[in-house]
Amino acid sequence: MDEPKGVKKLTLVKVYRDCVLRNDFKFNNKLVKELTGTAFANQFDATKVDTSAGLPGELKAEDVFIVHLGKGWHQFVKGISLGYHQLEPVPEDKTVIWPYRPGALDGSDESEAGVLSIAFNQQIVQEFLYNDRTRQIYINIPRRTSSEDTNSFSYKIGSEVVHVNRLQIEMDFIVERNGEIAIAEAKRSSRDLPKDFAVAQVYLPFRRLRNVLVRKGMTLNTRSLFLIQYFRPDGKPALRVYEYTFEDPQDMGSIRFLKNAEYILQEKK
Repeated sequence: MDEPKGVKKLTLVKVYRDCVLRNDFKFNNKLVKELTGTAFANQFDATKVDTSAGLPGELKAEDVFIVHLGKGWHQFVKGISLGYHQLEPVPEDKTVIWPYRPGALDGSDESEAGVLSIAFNQQIVQEFLYNDRTRQIYINIPRRTSSEDTNSFSYKIGSEVVHVNRLQIEMDFIVERNGEIAIAEAKRSSRDLPKDFAVAQVYLPFRRLRNVLVRKGMTLNTRSLFLIQYFRPDGKPALRVYEYTFEDPQDMGSIRFLKNAEYILQEKK
């Protein structure tokens, strides 16, 4: 069950004010529960803000957002423009009609997994990465993990250094071909295209993948994708794919846009 409208923003304001009074901008799920009671079945949900539109006005005025530290801890950090990235417009020549014949289960899963299933099964990922929808690639669907070796590290957000300890990181899926790996984060919007997204959604899987490769003694080229399925103003379903890189792998704020494309999904009769 979703929380009542506006409860998340009110909760974040309460937590932030408590942190200001304590002059300590780290907090945990226990504090969230103390301030909200039973409003959230899972206190983590109160701290998860996927777009800057979900931030309350008071946090925007203070230019702060939330990062997750692991083991139930979180932190308010300065620099919303570093924590959220504006989605780039898609060039006209990169907007294409994508005829496809739906599989039996297409549309039955409204989660991120459903978005990735369509993107992979309809060869959209292959087309975007290699300009060849017939290109064979290998897919890996990793589980959510919080291991010590790969999920404990430090990174920068501007001048702020963030330390995470066994942070639970979700990696939606990974594809591989000839020594190159692409990792994808997917979202589904039931309405319009959001204006931005939380950079951590792309950065944290990117960092964990790098840690996994280092642990294996591998130096493969890695690509980071962000996919979002939404409905266009004309009501047609579409899938946008964006590729990003990080100029400094240690700095989440160093995200750089590489390319994008929009695939307007048109069912074959």
